[in-house]
Amino acid sequence: MDLIDLNVCIRSMVHLLEIVERTPNLQCLTVTFAVNFDERYDIENYSEMMTAKFRPLINLKHLAFSTKLDNGAATNERLPFDRIQLFIDQCHLKTSILRKVTLKFDYIVFNENLWSTIVRYKNTFDRFDFYASFIADDRASIIRIIPSNNDHFDYHIEDGDPLHPQARFVHIYSLPFAFDKLHGFISCSELSFRSSFLSVRHLYLTRTRLACPISFELLTRRMPNLISIDCNFSFAHGHNKKVSQLIFDQDIFKYVRFFRFI
Repeated sequence: MDLIDLNVCIRSMVHLLEIVERTPNLQCLTVTFAVNFDERYDIENYSEMMTAKFRPLINLKHLAFSTKLDNGAATNERLPFDRIQLFIDQCHLKTSILRKVTLKFDYIVFNENLWSTIVRYKNTFDRFDFYASFIADDRASIIRIIPSNNDHFDYHIEDGDPLHPQARFVHIYSLPFAFDKLHGFISCSELSFRSSFLSVRHLYLTRTRLACPISFELLTRRMPNLISIDCNFSFAHGHNKKVSQLIFDQDIFKYVRFFRFI
C-alpha cells in the first residue's frame, strides 16, 4: 500500500508488525493501544517476528505511541514498554530519517530501565515529546530521579481520592510541554513554574479533596487556550457532606466551550 500517514489502534504489538508489513512507505505512524491489550499474544510471537519479518520503515519521520485512557480501567500496568522500545530502536537503526518521537502513557508502572530509555530518547531525537502518569508505590524514589534543575523533564503529583490514599500517581513530562491535554491535579500550586502549558486545550482536574477550594483564575492564566474543563467530584461517599467551593469569574473563560462535572 502507498499510505504515508497512518493512525491505528492495536490490541498487540504483533498486530502492529502485521500492519506495517503492508505499509512500508509510511512517513508518520501514530499508534494507540486498545484498552483490552493482549499481552500474552505478544510474549509468544513478537521477538520472533521482529527478528524474522520486520521490514524497516525507511521513510518514517514521526512515530507516536499512546495508551487509551479508560475511566473504567484504573491502570495500564501491562503496557509492554520493552516491545515498544525494541520497535523504536529498530526503526531508528534502520534509517536516519526518524527525527520525531512522541510517547503518551496513562497510569503505567515505573522502573529505572524504562526511565533510562526515556532519557536516552530525549538526547537522541531532534524532537522527543513525553508524558506519562506513573503508579507511585514509592513516589519518593521516582521524584529523586528527576532533579529540580533538570531542563528536560518536569513532574507533578496526583494525590487522588482522599478516601483512597493509596491512589497516588506521579505525572512526568518532557520540556517544553507539547501536549493538548493535562490531568491529575487540582490547582496551579501543584504545577512547577518551569513548565509552560500554553499548548493545553483540554483540562482534566483530579478528584477533589474534601471541601478544597478550586480556583480557575490562575489556571486560565497559565493555560489561556483552554477550550474544555472536566472536574472530577466525589459525591458518591455518604459521609462527604461538604462540596468543594468553586472560585471563578465567568469573564476569564475566554475560549472555554465545555465545562463538565463528573
